[in-house]
This record gives sequence, structure tokens and C-alpha cells, in this order.
Amino acid sequence: MAGLLAALIYSGGCGTDVVAPASKYCATPACNTPYGVIQNFRMALIQKDTLEIGNLVARDFVFRFLPDPITGRQDSLTRAEFLRAVAHLLVTGSSDGQEPPVSRVSVTMDTVSSAPDWRDGHLGWIRYIVQTHARFTLANGNQATVDSPAWWFFHQESGSWRLGEWQDQPSGFLTVSGQPRGPLASKITSWGAVFNVYGK
Repeated sequence: MAGLLAALIYSGGCGTDVVAPASKYCATPACNTPYGVIQNFRMALIQKDTLEIGNLVARDFVFRFLPDPITGRQDSLTRAEFLRAVAHLLVTGSSDGQEPPVSRVSVTMDTVSSAPDWRDGHLGWIRYIVQTHARFTLANGNQATVDSPAWWFFHQESGSWRLGEWQDQPSGFLTVSGQPRGPLASKITSWGAVFNVYGK
């Protein structure tokens, strides 16, 4: 398993071209677009394909949590930390043993709008607002459903579009069915909370 995590985290490292997003679930040139990355990412989650998710995120990828409501501080995950959390969610379960991996994932991702990313230092980037709906069925029988918008920022890398930044957004909510227990049942309100639980 350590080998899987290492391959996932370091795929696309310095000096190595990342596999083009169009290579896995969508094989036409039209798939090498931000929209194509969104759809490939959705399919990779459904298939629990951690390696493909690693191929779709840029070398400089960062996941940004919602700002703290009191301090305003906004924590983040590096690419390596994010991919480790994804591997725990889809394959191994949380490292503290409190949450099993998912046995089934159902995800929809609908594009709401897109526009250039006008932030300094982001020339050529594009921002997509994506409405997401995900249902996770855990190995212990619990089910969790997260409905949450996300701001996804894309840029080109090695000739292909990559996801460079994921900003968690408010207005998400979660419901849990079955017999809720553990951190997943009690704490998750957004994608950021999912990755926080499984990033441990």
C-alpha cells in the first residue's frame, strides 16, 4: 500500500510529464478542456481510480478549506496531502482507523459558469463554478451525501489542462443515513470536511 501512495503522490513530479487527462475515460481531443477534466475527475471518483485523479491535478495543485468563521484563516492541502486524503477515502480508510474506505461512490458535477481567473499571477487560468452532489457508501454500511458548490481553477501543464486549485465553498450540507458513527457522521459539512477526516 505504501507503494500505491508513493506512486499516487509523486506521479507527475519534477522532470516527468503527467499523463494527459484525455487518456483514460475520455479519449477525444475535445476532452482536453477544463470541462473534460471535470468529467474525468467525476468518473475517476466513481471508479475509485486514485492514479487517474493524480493525473488530473497539476503539480502546483492546492485544496483550500473554507475560512475559519472566527479567525478568517484559510487552511489548505498541498497536492501530496490532497492525494493522500483521496487514497484514504477511496482505498485504505482513514489512517487513524476510525473511518473505513468507501465501497461505492455516486457523483454528479454540473458546471454553473466559467470565466477567466483574474487573480495576480494566474494569467491563462480559468475558473469554473461547479455544483457537486456526492453520495458515499462506506464499507461499514453508512451512507453520506454531500451537496456543495466548488470553485475549480484550471491551467495548462505539459500541453494538457489540469486542475490547479479547488476552493471549498459554503452552502454545502450533508445527511447521513444508516447508523451514523465516527468522524464522518458527526463532522462533515463539505468536501473540505471529507478530506479533513480522511487526511489524518
